[in-house]
Amino acid sequence: MTFMIKKSILMTILLAALTCGVYPGVVWVIGQLVFHSKANGSIIVKNGMPIGSLLIAQGFTKPEYFHPRNSAAGDKGFDGSNSGATNFSLTNKKYQDALLMNIKKVLAENPQIKEGQIPPDMVATSASGLDPHISILNAKLQTERIARARGVGGEKIRDLIDSKMSPKTIIGDGFVNVLELNISLDEKFPINIGRAK
Repeated sequence: MTFMIKKSILMTILLAALTCGVYPGVVWVIGQLVFHSKANGSIIVKNGMPIGSLLIAQGFTKPEYFHPRNSAAGDKGFDGSNSGATNFSLTNKKYQDALLMNIKKVLAENPQIKEGQIPPDMVATSASGLDPHISILNAKLQTERIARARGVGGEKIRDLIDSKMSPKTIIGDGFVNVLELNISLDEKFPINIGRAK
């Protein structure tokens, strides 16, 4: 009996050392050596300051920027500590009212868009509330507003979208990362300093 107890204690210590120390340590070292940026949250640094992560959406609202998907994460959206969706069904009145409000907002910000052209990701929230990507159609429908706000041709904005597009997949036509697009906008087509981000 004493032998079995000692053996059990020894096995528990050994497994704890392996699963709580050795294994996480090996994974951490591999992550730092092989996938350094991804292992550290895909943080984008400009002038020595972190400005965001490619993995978490930010609430861009100015006309000169690509706008992300709507967010229900937290009270005001885009709260990284409170990720989640509304969990409303399609027949829920609050969901339908929010959808109608988002459609009106999109049409007001982008007058060239007709109501039937709006893709779902332009007006509906993502499951996490922090999805950093939008569809190619969503991005291209925002082109005219951004081009006008930045004083450049729409073709240049569309070329930028194409250059940042993910590969097409079986289930979709690809997507773009909003933060990455907006950083490229500032680099290639800067706006007046007086206009805040």
